Amino acid sequence: MPDFNAKADIYKVEFKSAAGHRPIAPSKPIRSGTVAEGVRWIMAKRPDDRKTYFVTVALEAGFLKGELRYRDIEDISRRADFPQK
Repeated sequence: MPDFNAKADIYKVEFKSAAGHRPIAPSKPIRSGTVAEGVRWIMAKRPDDRKTYFVTVALEAGFLKGELRYRDIEDISRRADFPQK
């Protein structure tokens, strides 16, 4: 069972245009909190903007990976056990 209260950091994907629009890892998170807070914050964004964020979380939180991309975030937000508030 995943831990929605686990600490999570939100990052915005940045692109390096000089190298052909390849993504580069940002240096520091733009927001921190729980997984549930991060998922709700991202899902409140416009649909096109949601794809530009990702969440990092400890593997011990039970999400099977340490980096959650948009598809993962969308799936988590639709889970029956996801806390809505």
